[in-house]
Amino acid sequence: GRPPPDLASPCSGRWQDWLDQQLESRKSKLESVELEMYRDVTHQPQITRRSRRLAKEREAETMSVFDRLYHVARERSKARKELEAVLAADPTPLRSPRARGQEHSRRRSADVYESLYAQGLELRARQAEQAELAKDPGASHQVLGRSREYYWQMLDRQIRDAFDKAAQGNQLAYTEMEDFLRYFGVMARAD
Repeated sequence: GRPPPDLASPCSGRWQDWLDQQLESRKSKLESVELEMYRDVTHQPQITRRSRRLAKEREAETMSVFDRLYHVARERSKARKELEAVLAADPTPLRSPRARGQEHSRRRSADVYESLYAQGLELRARQAEQAELAKDPGASHQVLGRSREYYWQMLDRQIRDAFDKAAQGNQLAYTEMEDFLRYFGVMARAD
């Protein structure tokens, strides 16, 4: 409808408030009509028990490597204690070739878990190192610890190779120094 006569001036603040109220009421009416019209055609999914179970499994998969390994280690420890209890009850168990193969398989899988754990620790150390570098803006030009270690190993290998080519035995004589420097790549070859 029409605004009341005292709100007829477009400059008043009450005029703006009245307009806002009118727009809000029209918007809410439109939304309610839309909801009523589309109620029958809007898909409303039903979550099945299987979907809920899969969602829980996915949540369990989001555990960190350390949590998963800890969980596996606890299960293995529990199984080992049960096995020890069975062996304590019967001190002369029969061991078939199949049982020995299972034991070998257990040792091998334990090695895999230890390897995964070591990789996880290395990853955590690298991430911590990168986080430290990210905190310090001047550190972005620094060399990472692993790269530095690799560089020194490479340099050590080059020095050893040049020494082995130039030296006559375990010591480098002063007369062999020029050959060592050439092999190492510091000095140009005299043509």
